[in-house]
Amino acid sequence: MTTTPASLQERYDILTTLPGTSLYSVYSAIERESGDAVEIREPRVRALENAAMLGPFRSLMERHLDVHHAHVGRLLETHPDGETFWMVYEPARGEQLRGWLTRGLQLDEALQLIAQAAAGLQALHDADLIHGDVNSRDVFVTPVSGAQLRNAGLSELSIGMSGLQSSLQIPLPAFMAPEILRGSEPNAKSDIFSLGMVLYETLTGHVPFTGNNRDTVRVKQQEGRIAPVTALNPALPAALDEIVGKALAWDPNERFASAQEMRETLLEFRNNLSMPEAQIVVPDETARQEIQDDIAQFEPSRLSVEGDGTGKFRVCNECLAINLASVTRCAVCWRDIRDAPIHDRAEAEEFAQRAQRRRTQRKWLRRGAVAIAVFALLALFLYDRGAPPGLLTGPPTTTLTAQVGSGLWTSPGGGAANIGSASNVDITPQGVERWRTEIGAEITSSPTVADGRVFVTTLDSRILAYSAEDGSLLWEQPGPGPMDASPIIAEDRLYIAFRNSQMAALEADTGEVIWQSVISNPLFSWVNVDGGSVYLSSQDGVIQAFDAGNGEKRWEIDTGDGMFAPPSVSEGMVIIPTRGNQVLVLVGETGQTRLSYVVPGAVEGAAAVSHGTAAFGDVRGFVRAINIRAQNLPLEKTVLRFWSQFYIWGLAPFPPAQSGTVWTQSIREEVWADAAIEGNRAFFATREGNVFAFTLSGGQELWKTALGDEPTWTGSPTVVNNVLYIGTEAGQFFALDTVSGDQLWELDLGGPVSSAPAYADGSLFVLTDNGTLVAFD
Repeated sequence: MTTTPASLQERYDILTTLPGTSLYSVYSAIERESGDAVEIREPRVRALENAAMLGPFRSLMERHLDVHHAHVGRLLETHPDGETFWMVYEPARGEQLRGWLTRGLQLDEALQLIAQAAAGLQALHDADLIHGDVNSRDVFVTPVSGAQLRNAGLSELSIGMSGLQSSLQIPLPAFMAPEILRGSEPNAKSDIFSLGMVLYETLTGHVPFTGNNRDTVRVKQQEGRIAPVTALNPALPAALDEIVGKALAWDPNERFASAQEMRETLLEFRNNLSMPEAQIVVPDETARQEIQDDIAQFEPSRLSVEGDGTGKFRVCNECLAINLASVTRCAVCWRDIRDAPIHDRAEAEEFAQRAQRRRTQRKWLRRGAVAIAVFALLALFLYDRGAPPGLLTGPPTTTLTAQVGSGLWTSPGGGAANIGSASNVDITPQGVERWRTEIGAEITSSPTVADGRVFVTTLDSRILAYSAEDGSLLWEQPGPGPMDASPIIAEDRLYIAFRNSQMAALEADTGEVIWQSVISNPLFSWVNVDGGSVYLSSQDGVIQAFDAGNGEKRWEIDTGDGMFAPPSVSEGMVIIPTRGNQVLVLVGETGQTRLSYVVPGAVEGAAAVSHGTAAFGDVRGFVRAINIRAQNLPLEKTVLRFWSQFYIWGLAPFPPAQSGTVWTQSIREEVWADAAIEGNRAFFATREGNVFAFTLSGGQELWKTALGDEPTWTGSPTVVNNVLYIGTEAGQFFALDTVSGDQLWELDLGGPVSSAPAYADGSLFVLTDNGTLVAFD
């Protein structure tokens, strides 16, 4: 799936991929505000970037948006995306009409459903829309609302658009009107003919002419004729032949004048039925064979192979069916057989058997070759599973790491693993303000601390270092662009990502630039440093590793998923959440994907990692823990997809579990902040202003605490010696007991706090979004 437009990302959560067509991909989604299910379609036709084609498409969508009818699948909205449009539909409900036919319908039910479809068709025609592909797969039926026409109007795009015709779905030939098969443009009368074919199939269980392409159906229409529905189903009233015949008239002028007239005719006939409960379809094989036998009586070109007086036969080279020598087309596949050799009956049967044996041998040889190729690819996959796109340089030139230790808070999460806590330290801050300084700029990043200095980045492109002792400014350097990300400290260096697609390493003592790299991808989250490599993730889905010593790129992978969450690093693994509903675990040395863990919603905050377990939450209200030492199994996603369906059907005894699953809990609140871990407790803060605590090992909920009287979003938590510190949008700053969740104290900082506090040497350092840096003891 390509990246969705921003207007879609703001309102919808993409859930799963649905069966699509050659014209568009289809996804199921949920609207966040209402919780309503929708269906999102992504056109595959990129030729729409041509202005001459985009205009008709835009006009078509605008007309479709105006159609509000109970029996038409509704187009809710469109989202322009440069060269194309994304379309949001109400979801398909119920089952295709073809599925209902296999279980049998009563006559009055069938007439009612087709009348409802005719009403929907008339609504389209009133909006100057042509369906162009009415068939029993595009009519959905529910017990409550009846029939609904879907996929309306899209075939119009092929009219007059050079280069686009081959990209669009081809309407089912068996339902197409004769004039359309001859090359005319679809119109209201051809839609009526197609609906007549749906009526015919509903009454008899089949369509009169079938074929895989237009030419086959056209030839069958020319050489045969449509059998009356009462000949194939004698239980039907004779008057139905006239109604069906009018809908299927070869001359468009002899058909119903409109879909509304067809609807009224069907309803009037239904209301006067003497036996409305009459069953019209019997789905057993014996009945179906009797129907096929009846067809031969009304299609003269299909003759019996019992003989025509000559005793000679032809064998079709395509399907190996035995035909009379006097016919020109095969009775089974309708191929031209005039050039096929003539045999007597015994020779024809022997010829067909030999040909069938040869075909069977070739079929199994092909299957064997495919199986060998599949096993070879699988072996290669297992041998070099998740190989990176290429190692661009050798090992890093340094071993620099964002360390955890006394006097250090080297990342917003405290260190490379973003654990967000400091335990067994001498001093626990009690909320006594020691100093405060005004920076004079908006800030969304967290402070970091090392060697008695507090480092800050701003949205007005400044990098600053303050004294941790008294808040005095030590140095200030201009940056090349705004910084949403915090500065990361690795020994005597700062590593900073800039929104304008650049990254730099600076001297921590002076702010002087050591090296600078152009990333060519927008950067909103902080980088991470471990083992001599700098890891970063970008908004357009690219993950990269650079040498922390000289800034040379080491490897790069494109995930296709946007990312706002920063990477966490532990045990040589890089853990990166994405907005594409997955969390990736990569081998830090090579970029090889070790685990791809699918989640139901975008993950916006950093994962906290401790002892091989990563904890994080998503915007759909789920919190979870995964084992970063796990690895995806071969074909795991395919197996999980089938197992999920079996579980839904009740055929599997337990729900599927992905590799790496430790536990999952639903808290029904959006989690946007970074997680934190202290010991065996994991902490999550929500947009609704609550803090949750769970056991890290088993996922048992320990407590839930609301911050303040009014719901408000929170920043990310920091934990020190069993005390959790967190700020809110309202400017409140709280201290909570991590064992019980009880509030210990509360302060008003005078500005919203969306970042995590930093802890070092007994002091807590907090940044407000409006540019105030406060130190507490």
